[in-house]
Amino acid sequence: MSKVYFKAGAFSVTSGMVRARTRSIQTSTIESVDVGRPFFWLALAGGAGLIGLVIPFGDLLYPAEIATLAGIGAGALAVTWPIGTLKVFSKLTGDKGWGVIGRMKTLRAMRDAIETVLMEQSGKPAARASMPLDDSDG
Repeated sequence: MSKVYFKAGAFSVTSGMVRARTRSIQTSTIESVDVGRPFFWLALAGGAGLIGLVIPFGDLLYPAEIATLAGIGAGALAVTWPIGTLKVFSKLTGDKGWGVIGRMKTLRAMRDAIETVLMEQSGKPAARASMPLDDSDG
C-alpha cells in the first residue's frame, strides 16, 4: 500500500502517484513542480488597461462609468487572486509538462507533498513537510 501524503477532493499525492482530476503521473518520473498565478497577472494587465482608458478619457466619462470600470478591474483581481496553476514536469512530458487549475492553497499543499515524496525517494530529509501553509491567499 502506498503512503498518502496529500488528499483533497480530486487531488492526491501518494508515494507512487500524483493524481489531479483526469491526470496522473508516477512520482518516479517527476523532475520539477511549479505553482503560479497566470490568471492574476492577466487580470492585472486588464485592470491596468481599464485604468489606462479612464485616465485620458476621465473628463468625458460619467462618474458611474469610471466607478464601473474601476469595479470591473478590482473584481477581476479579487476573483483571480486565489486561483492558480500547478505544472508538473517529468521525464515523459519534457518541457511541455502538464498542469491543473485550482485554489492556490490546495496547489501549494500539493506541491509541498510532491516535494516531500521526491526528497524521500532521493534519500534526503523532507524539510518542507513541516512548514505551515500560508493561508493569506484564501
